[in-house]
Amino acid sequence: MIVKYVQPDRSGIQAHNFTRHSIGYVVRGKKCVYYGDVCHEIPQGTLFYMGMGNHYTEDVPEQGKNFEQIVFYYTCLLYTSDAADERS
Repeated sequence: MIVKYVQPDRSGIQAHNFTRHSIGYVVRGKKCVYYGDVCHEIPQGTLFYMGMGNHYTEDVPEQGKNFEQIVFYYTCLLYTSDAADERS
């Protein structure tokens, strides 16, 4: 699933619980991803990855312009081969 988010105002730090992995691209503004008290900035024009689980983020728009990002959500399937089980 591909989603484009547009956010006109700064809404502070938000908590997300992702049930899928995601790869995103910051089109305009910057994104802050928090690990504890440390903010990791993702500037405009940068790809980012977020795994499943809880994340704390803040989307910061440019002055007078909306924050924009495009995110691709996907499910990661683990493939295991039965070939090892079939050996005699």
